[in-house]
Amino acid sequence: MSQEQVLGAALDVLARLQSEAVGLLDAEGRILYANAAARELLDSDQNQVPSQLAEALRLRQRRTVIHRLGGDRTAVLTLEPLDGRGFAGLAALTGRETTELDRLQRAADGRTARVARMPDQWQSTLPQIVAASAAMEEVLELAARVSEVDTTVLLLGESGVGKEVVARYLHHLSPRMGKPFVKINCGAIPENLLESELFGYEAGAFTGARRQGKPGLVEIADGGTLFLDEVTELPTHLQVKLLHFLQDRTATRVGAVYPYAVNVRVVSATNREVAPEVQKGRLREDLYYRLNVVPITIPPLRERVEDIEPLAQHFLQRYTQRYRRSRRFSPAALAALRRHRWPGNVRELENAMERAVVISRAEEIAPDDLPLAPGAERPRPEVQVREDLAPVMVRAVVPLREAVRSLESQLVTRAAAEFGSSGKVGMALGVDQSTALRKMRKYLKHTGNLR
Repeated sequence: MSQEQVLGAALDVLARLQSEAVGLLDAEGRILYANAAARELLDSDQNQVPSQLAEALRLRQRRTVIHRLGGDRTAVLTLEPLDGRGFAGLAALTGRETTELDRLQRAADGRTARVARMPDQWQSTLPQIVAASAAMEEVLELAARVSEVDTTVLLLGESGVGKEVVARYLHHLSPRMGKPFVKINCGAIPENLLESELFGYEAGAFTGARRQGKPGLVEIADGGTLFLDEVTELPTHLQVKLLHFLQDRTATRVGAVYPYAVNVRVVSATNREVAPEVQKGRLREDLYYRLNVVPITIPPLRERVEDIEPLAQHFLQRYTQRYRRSRRFSPAALAALRRHRWPGNVRELENAMERAVVISRAEEIAPDDLPLAPGAERPRPEVQVREDLAPVMVRAVVPLREAVRSLESQLVTRAAAEFGSSGKVGMALGVDQSTALRKMRKYLKHTGNLR
């Protein structure tokens, strides 16, 4: 087979590529061939290599550049001379649009900027938080800001929303990272043992006490963060001692005479409405003001629907690895997850994912494999469209890519009929003239008089 036949066969294959832009250039930089994807990225009316690559073509060097398209679109283009492959004077041009990738990268950079500023040894222990919603981004941003100072934080939200995860996130971003993070569930410890568990006891303080005494959890947290979960469950007499501790940062062991000093950062949490607890006398008002210096409310999962699928995928991966099973969601299962109200929030979602991995017989998880209580679906919102205010009307649901192409075609066609020249069309559509001309050639049937 001759070189010309080989080149022709290669071009036939390249012409079928849809996502990868492929072109062939001569020694002067003229475009001899470009597939559909390449014509989208190149200024085809000039029929010339982009200016950033002209020098590389002249020097016969391989080079990759960022090519700016109209608006905020970008592409990566690579020029590779083919002299060493038997095609003297020719060069291959390949590329791909990177606009969406750039957008995702900017979003990822914004989310990981706080982690990047941390010492390397901290990053491996930073709690993994899956958050795609704007509501959770605001929560994490506020937690990051208050992590730099030792102010007291009160985390509010329904049971299972992830208050402990946010508390650990705050601790790991703070200067106290590397010191203890001690959690005390104020509702899980029996009341008669709570004081000694919190503040410790001296030897012989009560029957059954250890001979050497025992430090309390507050003492163990020295230098780090003390997380008081379900703080509204504390009995009244312990609320007084906690208030004194917050005021002067000293505590006294049961049976001791002298207090000890503790340097801790206090973060508390509750799933109750705090104001009614204060009004009913279940929570001391002065303690509430000490705890509520910076309140952070974590919204329930039903109010941040964007987080449901990423969290489900995260837990699916965790439990498929734990139980060594291959599982994936069917489209119907993902739709069922999005419709569910999740009264148990993230905790319920995690339990549902573990159960689905365990009980699913097939590799693809179906809606029947999900332990979702009937009647717990979110109501579908009623959407009213003001036709008198909408310049573009949606008449049917179609794939987004198809819809964008259709809309672009209609806009270009209408603008060309109304304004005529590519310069005026570009001004009307908010793009540069070369982009407008390229779009007009793409969508208009008669292109002989385009200018």
